[in-house]
Amino acid sequence: MVLAKRVGAILKESRESRKLSVRDVARETNMTPKYIEALEAEDYSQFPGETYTTGFLRSYAEYLNLDSDHILNLYRGIQIDQSQSPVEELTRATSSVSFRMPDKQYILGGVAAAVIVGVIALFASGTVSLPEFGGGADEVACSDRAMQEILLAAEGVTPGMETMTNENALTFRQEGANIKMCLESIDSTRPERTVAVVQIIVDGGEPHTFQAAQGESVVLDPATEALSGLNKPLIVTARTLGESTARVQIETGSGAEAGQGEDVIRVTLEFVQDSYIEWVNDGVVHNGVYLKAGQRRTLEATGSLEVKVGNGAGVRIIRPGAPPKLAGPPGKIVKIRYSKKPNPLDPAKKVIEEQIQVAP
Repeated sequence: MVLAKRVGAILKESRESRKLSVRDVARETNMTPKYIEALEAEDYSQFPGETYTTGFLRSYAEYLNLDSDHILNLYRGIQIDQSQSPVEELTRATSSVSFRMPDKQYILGGVAAAVIVGVIALFASGTVSLPEFGGGADEVACSDRAMQEILLAAEGVTPGMETMTNENALTFRQEGANIKMCLESIDSTRPERTVAVVQIIVDGGEPHTFQAAQGESVVLDPATEALSGLNKPLIVTARTLGESTARVQIETGSGAEAGQGEDVIRVTLEFVQDSYIEWVNDGVVHNGVYLKAGQRRTLEATGSLEVKVGNGAGVRIIRPGAPPKLAGPPGKIVKIRYSKKPNPLDPAKKVIEEQIQVAP
């Protein structure tokens, strides 16, 4: 098609005019070079479906500061019915599955079964691996490191930068809680998302391990069993990652950051497989993006949040106080809605309701 070839030519010419290589684009957009080259060569057979093709096209066009709608119209052609677009596909009538408290025992059982099946499948496929911990809590919590005592910044004060290496551990107090934190490793096995692997132990309890990419903030929630000794959430932001060092900011959160308050709807999407997503928070529409396995995206809203997932089994939903679960079946388009409703036990308070729709 002439139109399709023109799309590829526009993308390639725009990239070259900015003196960017395919590798440069891949590094900045988290798209693999294979898909960038496929878009420029109009080889759309490289993509698993129309949703992914248009998602990549839009993301690439926006990165190059092109009119993404114009690019998509060129790709589809004037005669292509608009209902074939990913957005139309995602918003058409779907079957509804709601998760509500009255059937708690069935929900928990179903979620547990789904999580177990999903985890087994992931381990069997090699997508993820079981964590390897050492012996006791002291060994895992970097007890052989040099202890460096720090102070948390007061509320309203920008926290300072703290450096963690493979030779030191940070110790500090949050009100009555004694906390130790250390860098386990820098994981660069996925070049598109290098992360610091960090361990934290509260009041001598079991260690908790988390990951943070450069520039990413991680909320450590007291609702997590190993972190129950915390009085309030801790927010750890990885500012700079080196080969064996991590410079971080550590501050105390208010509670809303962990989803405990009524002010914030907070959902973390963990990508266990490649998947395309779109979302709307508080009425603001965000263009779709294609994210790779191993990446995370945290979405927030004050009133309502709607997420559309191109591959239900490719995304794990993580919410404070709830067990992680896959968004839906493999290859299925899933729409997830979060909204605030009056608490039936106390109408003066709000609860967050989750509804999931799976496309037939």
